[in-house]
Amino acid sequence: MVEFDLPSDTITCIIANVEAVAAELRNVAARKVSVTLSSQVPLAPYQEFANGLMAKVVVADTSLWRNFFSQVFVVIRQSIRVRC
Repeated sequence: MVEFDLPSDTITCIIANVEAVAAELRNVAARKVSVTLSSQVPLAPYQEFANGLMAKVVVADTSLWRNFFSQVFVVIRQSIRVRC
């Protein structure tokens, strides 16, 4: 899981390897995974968020990986008391 904590929201990326054959063989070889958050449009495929940012997961073989992105907005409300 990768999480980007921004001033107004949080973007979470959950990444899972679905390589069942390697799991059964207990193949523990390292796999390179890269997650990029950017304000510029990356090469497809990518995920675009409501705040205009885009995220991309890069792996060697996309058929062996699944990812899920979630964006949570933080709303700060300020109460003001007025006495009359």
